Amino acid sequence: MLAKGLASVACVFLLFSCSVRAPGSKKDRIVNFTQCILPADQGKGSFQGAWAALPIPVVFDRDFYVADNGEIMNSLRGSVTTWNTWAGLRGMRGAFSIINDGTGNTSGRDIPELTDCAQASYSSSVTDAVGIWKIATSGFHKNQRDSCGTNGKILPDGVQGQTDWIIVGGKIVGASILLNFEGFNAPGKQPIDSESLLLHELGHVLGLLHSCNGSSGDSIDGTTAPHCGVAREQYVDAVMFPFLEVSQNRRNLGQNDYNRINCIY
Repeated sequence: MLAKGLASVACVFLLFSCSVRAPGSKKDRIVNFTQCILPADQGKGSFQGAWAALPIPVVFDRDFYVADNGEIMNSLRGSVTTWNTWAGLRGMRGAFSIINDGTGNTSGRDIPELTDCAQASYSSSVTDAVGIWKIATSGFHKNQRDSCGTNGKILPDGVQGQTDWIIVGGKIVGASILLNFEGFNAPGKQPIDSESLLLHELGHVLGLLHSCNGSSGDSIDGTTAPHCGVAREQYVDAVMFPFLEVSQNRRNLGQNDYNRINCIY
């Protein structure tokens, strides 16, 4: 029996949660790209699991291709390229492959007609790829849903993106990503860098949990890594750091990202 939606992780905007350096204030000196170096204070509990094989096929919601003449697509492709570059350093064909890619309304895939409040339904609705869906304000993109209860949303306020996994026999066999285009990157809303956000969420798809535990009273982070308030500098500088500031650019893997992903694959 499939363990659908066995675990999911939300990445949230929280301006004052941890001390985050401004983009470009520190250049992480990468000295290890291909070896597993797993610090004891993160441990294997900072992994969700692994896929049996790479690359993982992904498919983007068609709305990404048609909204604003597909302006966002270069950023989304850039995040895939970054993970594929890591995979190439390891001698693999890639980490991800984009299916149904192109331009306009013949590309990507429409969101299934889902109105429930379970992201696991998205994960199981696509069987040949990891779906990356745009959650916005209307139709089947709608964030506010009756099925979520009074004033409920599939992505709660403050959550920038969320990844859900399907796990069978200890292996990841499916996943989905929901990106919040209602609370962020919408007219009058906070702007966040889409490439940085998706690079982070794709790290979750590969099996990485957060580089440090950013939980507050209203959020839960399953990682065994130390709390972000006391975490090492490398953990705070990682792509897998749990918070993305407004307009922050975090498009390059950090040393801790390399160290941990090499312990999974």
